[in-house]
Amino acid sequence: MELIETMKVLMNKMILLLTIALLLGGAVSVPAADYRIGPEDILGIRFWQDPTLDTEVRVRQDGKITLDIIGEVDVSGMTISELQMEIVDRMSRLNRRISQVVVQVN
Repeated sequence: MELIETMKVLMNKMILLLTIALLLGGAVSVPAADYRIGPEDILGIRFWQDPTLDTEVRVRQDGKITLDIIGEVDVSGMTISELQMEIVDRMSRLNRRISQVVVQVN
């Protein structure tokens, strides 16, 4: 009898977890690798080698952002990976220590 009650409790927990997973799974419509940056996106930009450069910017209606050191970057239509490579390319010309940046859409 005790085993049956334990099994019922476990089944109820599994059903609850599956329901939550299904509900949360529907909230993500585009895989992160395929996401294209667009106007009004808020981007968190983090520099591993120099956290003093970390910033958060909003993509303007013209599809551009402005970063203090490198100026304007046209980001509209880029993937996160493409933008990371672009920022590292521009930053490394000015500061060879910068070899890694992480961009996150907030």
